[in-house]
Amino acid sequence: MANNALFVVVVFVAVVASALAVFFAIGFYAMGKTSTSNKVVKSVCRPSDFKETCEKSLESSNSSDPKELIRTGFQAMITEIKKVLADSKTLQDLKKDERTKDALSVCKEVLGYAIDDLEASFNKLGKYDISNIGDILLRIKVWLSGALTIQQTCIDSFAEKDSEAAEKMKNILKTSQGLNKNTLGMMAGIASIAKDLNIPSIDKITTSLHRRLLSDNNSEFPEWKSHNDRRLLQAKPGNINPNVVVAKDGSGKYNSIVEALAEVLPKNTQRFVIYIKAGVYNEKVNMRAGSRTAMVAVNAKNFKAKDIGFENTSSNESEQDVALSVSDDQGVFYNCHFNGYQDTLYANKEMQFFRDCVITVP
Repeated sequence: MANNALFVVVVFVAVVASALAVFFAIGFYAMGKTSTSNKVVKSVCRPSDFKETCEKSLESSNSSDPKELIRTGFQAMITEIKKVLADSKTLQDLKKDERTKDALSVCKEVLGYAIDDLEASFNKLGKYDISNIGDILLRIKVWLSGALTIQQTCIDSFAEKDSEAAEKMKNILKTSQGLNKNTLGMMAGIASIAKDLNIPSIDKITTSLHRRLLSDNNSEFPEWKSHNDRRLLQAKPGNINPNVVVAKDGSGKYNSIVEALAEVLPKNTQRFVIYIKAGVYNEKVNMRAGSRTAMVAVNAKNFKAKDIGFENTSSNESEQDVALSVSDDQGVFYNCHFNGYQDTLYANKEMQFFRDCVITVP
């Protein structure tokens, strides 16, 4: 009987020892995983302007993959801007104020564009291995810079109306702007991040903007324009098949540019060609709005203009007399003329290409 009792005790001790061994093994594994994750987070946040904010924004991710951590940073920024757009008490108060409600409308609209840019960056980054990110680095940095510019545009729209309201909006956007600057820092420092984490194919990653702008086939247009885009820009009027014709003499479908633009659906992704016959069109044209002082404002991607003039004939000393305000990504202006009293051409954000254009001030 005593022998049996001794046997039970020995087995019990053995089981306890095994359990402790398993516990310590799991504990060390978890600590090792946490340590690795913390190291990656610190490496990813090292190039950012606000490191503590950066590290905090990545807390929700359990990944040690640097690309996924960067995407988490993007998502944190998108979430923050959407939170700003939610009807907070401050925004409700600004909406009630006659001086600032127009500025709030502009602000909400342009912040929507910022979200579009950030989501484009988030989705684009998800398709690439970090060692090949050099292929899309410039595009992502352009979008991130555009999102930061838009947030400042929002603040500036209030500054024109009420300095106190502008300060309130600045405080509301402080976190999202900080996150935006952090993600820009991450992308600018992607090479150092990869080197720090011993990511292979580091030689493929580049942050340099010194590259050929024009394509290699002696084209007059940049490499990011498709063959069909280049052919359209080089075509003579008789060889173009437009969707709509605008003509002062009544020979087109419309005699107003604004009327023709109304045919373009919101969020349109198909090419839409408007042929504007010779003439002077005294209109204020706003493509997706966003600017209240420009004679023509373009906030549409892949916009192209050829053989046309943009003129602001006002001379209002209290405001910018902009002939063209452009926030178009990958837009092209070919053989165009811009004329205004001050700040004639306002290239607000993102990337455009101008060729054989003239900018004048009376």
